[in-house]
Amino acid sequence: MQHHEIREQFALFRASKNQVYLDSGASSQKPDSVIDAMSDFSKYHYANVHRGIHKLSQESTRAFEKSRQHIADFLGAKSAEEIIFVKGLTEGINLIAATFGKMVVKKGQSIIISEMEHHSNMVPWMMLAQEVGAKIKTIPVTKQGELDMHTYRHLLTEDVALVSVMHISNVLGTINPIEEISKLAKEKNIPVVIDGAQAAHHLPVDVQNIDCDFYVITGHKMYGPTGIGAIWGKRQHLEKMPPYHGGGEMVEEVHLQDFTVKAPPAKFEAGTPNIIGAVGLDYAISFIEKIGWERLQEIEQNVSCYCLEQLQAIQEVRILGQTDHKIGIFAFEIDGLHPADVATILDQEGVAVRVGYHCAQPLHEQLGSMGSVRVSLGVYNNHMDIDRLIEGIKKAQELLR
Repeated sequence: MQHHEIREQFALFRASKNQVYLDSGASSQKPDSVIDAMSDFSKYHYANVHRGIHKLSQESTRAFEKSRQHIADFLGAKSAEEIIFVKGLTEGINLIAATFGKMVVKKGQSIIISEMEHHSNMVPWMMLAQEVGAKIKTIPVTKQGELDMHTYRHLLTEDVALVSVMHISNVLGTINPIEEISKLAKEKNIPVVIDGAQAAHHLPVDVQNIDCDFYVITGHKMYGPTGIGAIWGKRQHLEKMPPYHGGGEMVEEVHLQDFTVKAPPAKFEAGTPNIIGAVGLDYAISFIEKIGWERLQEIEQNVSCYCLEQLQAIQEVRILGQTDHKIGIFAFEIDGLHPADVATILDQEGVAVRVGYHCAQPLHEQLGSMGSVRVSLGVYNNHMDIDRLIEGIKKAQELLR
């Protein structure tokens, strides 16, 4: 598939040739196939799932469970029953922390995260640590923007109850060695949680090869809708974990004084789920698969390399992290200019970027940054987008000095 053919599948870029969208790390645009599928389902097939014997309910249930199976196949799960639908990664990590986390983390023990984590994979573990009397250990980040694996090995002491790290940094774009992280933890029987928010649409994920215990994705970063995501968890854990929410659908029987719960995944999906979102996520995965990993990564690497070259050519630009093991995410500062001012001028030039800490304040503090401009690429970005970015940066330098 030609690159321009992929870009043409996004209405935003057909409607406005001047719009440059470089904020996919926050939320990606959705292709026509996802929007059309959600619209068609809403118009002609919608009903509540699992609870009706009529035709529409059965059609809706089939579409919903088809999405679950597709996600399972996409992540290399052994069964669709290992997939739990959630609102997104944030809810996913909170669910794991409030259920599995409380099972395995005890007073006086430790939870390992890293300095580069998104707040969604920090705060829930901090809340758990405060609640049970545990402590947080952090894997340092090197000046190159990589995890310090030597220190990680030393952090894996007998008091560690759980490890939770991100697959790819949403600030640096660093692809972390999660297979090695998991292997080292498993040698000491320590469970591992992986934040896959920035990864599942950039590279193939096989949870069997990673050998983690949980892997969490979110739909809106992978060309799907907001309000939908999924947890993959090992069946042995899901069966032992208590429910996260109570209500309809997650119960087998309810009496005046007690209740019994269903088996996973229903146990964790109380209430009416985001059915339309699940349909959208199903089609978002199909969009990725239709392009193919080889072609997708070829496109992204080409634009990413061009973006890096152009940013490095501007002397006043300092890019945070310089690892070669990364995707097309670049957080940078410009000498003497406030990131918000730069982003404002870029917006006036039709270039959308993100500014601030990007929900990773500790990482910025460790790198000596008070905030950065972030460019995050999607499969629809091209060299012309990067040229417009560079023109906007140069204009910002002229106007703000």
